[in-house]
Amino acid sequence: MSYEVRKKLMVASLKNSIKPVDVERAIMDGIDLSGFNLSGIVLEGVYLGNAKLERANLTAAVFVNCYLKGAHLKGAILSKAMLKNSDMESADLSHADLEDANLHGAILSKAKLDCCNLTGANLTSAQLIDANLQGARLVGAKCDLTDFHGANLSFTDCSGAQFLKASLCSAMMEHSIGNEATFEETNLRHIRLAHSSLEKAVFTNSDLFYADMHYANLKGVNMKDVDMRNIYFCKRKYGVLNLLIASMRGIKY
Repeated sequence: MSYEVRKKLMVASLKNSIKPVDVERAIMDGIDLSGFNLSGIVLEGVYLGNAKLERANLTAAVFVNCYLKGAHLKGAILSKAMLKNSDMESADLSHADLEDANLHGAILSKAKLDCCNLTGANLTSAQLIDANLQGARLVGAKCDLTDFHGANLSFTDCSGAQFLKASLCSAMMEHSIGNEATFEETNLRHIRLAHSSLEKAVFTNSDLFYADMHYANLKGVNMKDVDMRNIYFCKRKYGVLNLLIASMRGIKY
């Protein structure tokens, strides 16, 4: 049986399935499952490189150690999905719904996550190097030990998100909302936070060396023991900085 015939049979099997399907160690690169209802599907060690899953319903789906590099998941529903340790480098997840999804240890470097919903998602130890998250919603997301080096997080809503020991070095977060977010022991070197709202955010023991925070709203922030050497607060002489009720004990500048 040829590879193409086997792939067509796999598509037919998934399409006509009523109960959640378990698929283990299958090769389905380039498979077209756009718009399919695959909620609850369990995929382990499956190769889905460049697979087409646009607008697919993958609610509570389980992807364990799957290869999804370059996969097309634009507009897909992945709420409460398990994507632990999956390789999704360069995948297109723009406008996807990933609310409460588990992306622990996932590789999402250079992925497109613009305007996606990551509310309450678990991104612990995930790699999002140079990823595009512009306009994404990360409210209450857990991003401990996550690598956002060079990522685009501009216009995102990160209210209440947790970035414990994460790396946001050289990341772009202009015009973002990070009210009550936690950036404890975080690498924020060269980060761009201009025009962002960071009310009551916590930056304890973080490194803000050469960070750009001009026109940022820092009302009530906690910057205890922060490295603020060469931090860029003001844009020429017109810079506006709100540090009302801020905690600045033990800072380095």
